Amino acid sequence: MDSAQLGTPRARARVRQFRFIQLEAWHVPAIIGLLPVLMHVALGVFFSGLIIHIRSLSTPAASVVGLIVFFALLAYVGTNLFPVYDPSCPYKTPLSAYAYIVFYRTRNFCCFILPTALTAWGRVSVSFVKTP
Repeated sequence: MDSAQLGTPRARARVRQFRFIQLEAWHVPAIIGLLPVLMHVALGVFFSGLIIHIRSLSTPAASVVGLIVFFALLAYVGTNLFPVYDPSCPYKTPLSAYAYIVFYRTRNFCCFILPTALTAWGRVSVSFVKTP
């Protein structure tokens, strides 16, 4: 019999809640979400090494492999960035969520915070008021 099934329902609920709080405190969902990204980075490093190795053997073969890897990388980056521009895109991955956060924080900094700071310093006059 498992030790988690012993005790009253209230005690089991408290243990479960404690474990859930600790998972959140240690950012376990974010770490699990980054694992596929790390695997893709490792795959990219592998393909880079493969191209470098094949180049020392045969330049035309390395060109063909490099072209295939380039198009695969283009498809990978595209499917990860499509959800940033269209939230209804079905190609959502953990990396897409991080790209969304980075994109919109950068946009907010460049469009709102930076002009406000420059205006406050008296260097630039910026107006976001639309005229009809």
